Amino acid sequence: MKAFGKLLLVLVLLPASLLLQGQTFTSRDSLRGVYRHYDFSLEGPETPAPKGYKPFYISHYGRHGSRYPVDRDYLWNIVRTLQPVADAGLLSELGLGILDDCHRLDSICRAGVYGDLSERGALEHRTIARNMARRWKPVFRRGGRVDVLCSYVPRCIHSMENFTAALSEECPRLSYSIDSSEACYAYLVNNHSVKKAPAAARLEVETAWDDEFWQPFYRRLFTDPEKALKLIRSRYLLCEFIYTNGSMVPLYAPDSGIDLMSVFTDGEFTRIYEAYNDKTWGGHCNSVANGDWRIHRMDSLLVSYVAEADAAIAAYRAAPGCGSPARRMKADAPVATLRFGHDTSLMPLLSLMGVEGFHRQLPTVGASAVFNSSIHMTMGANLIMVFYSNRSGDVLVKFVHSGRETHIPALSPYEGPYYRWDDVRSWFLGRVQ
Repeated sequence: MKAFGKLLLVLVLLPASLLLQGQTFTSRDSLRGVYRHYDFSLEGPETPAPKGYKPFYISHYGRHGSRYPVDRDYLWNIVRTLQPVADAGLLSELGLGILDDCHRLDSICRAGVYGDLSERGALEHRTIARNMARRWKPVFRRGGRVDVLCSYVPRCIHSMENFTAALSEECPRLSYSIDSSEACYAYLVNNHSVKKAPAAARLEVETAWDDEFWQPFYRRLFTDPEKALKLIRSRYLLCEFIYTNGSMVPLYAPDSGIDLMSVFTDGEFTRIYEAYNDKTWGGHCNSVANGDWRIHRMDSLLVSYVAEADAAIAAYRAAPGCGSPARRMKADAPVATLRFGHDTSLMPLLSLMGVEGFHRQLPTVGASAVFNSSIHMTMGANLIMVFYSNRSGDVLVKFVHSGRETHIPALSPYEGPYYRWDDVRSWFLGRVQ
């Protein structure tokens, strides 16, 4: 861990132009789900604010950036599944190659970096921060306080460090208040008892598993599929383990030459993506099976969003010159609240907020027809709420999801992607139980 901490300090000094150097991505990247890299090419244009409105406060939640496998167990799921088949002499050359690749990946990750941010993840957050500072310059122009709330998990801490370092380089007059305590984690992440939702979603996906479709894959993987499959606990999980671990390889070992995904045909790759994407929706979004309780794990966080925004608005309105470029904010006045956590918190939060793409309640199986985690929840995915005011102190808010302006379909906008804060505030508070 100490060695990786030093690595990140070096990364802080690297230019964003290195983001894509040495990393080649294929067309299959659009189907890597929650393990896809942050794609800056998907960020959208800026719709001008209504006349007379200027940005003054930002409320943000960002997922950690690209990372290594969360732990050795995660990678070793493949080995535990296939090794008994290999021991029985039933694994093909293709299957034996997968086992060999897993051992090679383990040797890369055993240097104390399991679960940590990768180089790419650090650069993702630095670039996201720079883009935010440059896109909404008036928010940070005169300094102010940035409140930072962060999961204590190291990959989130390192994401926050890179983000705030880049933000400070762009806006050196800012001050920071940082909280990464257990109490902060409790409401920022709030993953108590949530594992039952992904488990239930997995059962739904497994029940819908089209085993006939996968027979050619089994014949390539095993010398005697009938005997080999008797040694496999879950045929779906076999494919999921290869898919999820294979999706991450370009994020932390781009030069390894390892491509676990090559074992799938294009059709198989699409099928396992859809199954895992469905499971993601069922476990963490507003699914028919779990959504009614899963999204409300974020109730306390959404209430805090309102309280923090209200405090920032009050400070802004109290400042001399409110609504004009000449306003004189106190040095400790809040100009931004930054939160750093996990996809398993951001997805239910977006669902609770009713953000476009997460606003409908959908069945688990078939959710991929609407939900695409490769776009909606990549590594480094984020939601930025930008608050605007005019000289009269009226407040509007805009939602920007991973660089793209988005909407709250249940509400009528004031103009374009801009909403009255009073409407959003009432909607948020009405959503909590």
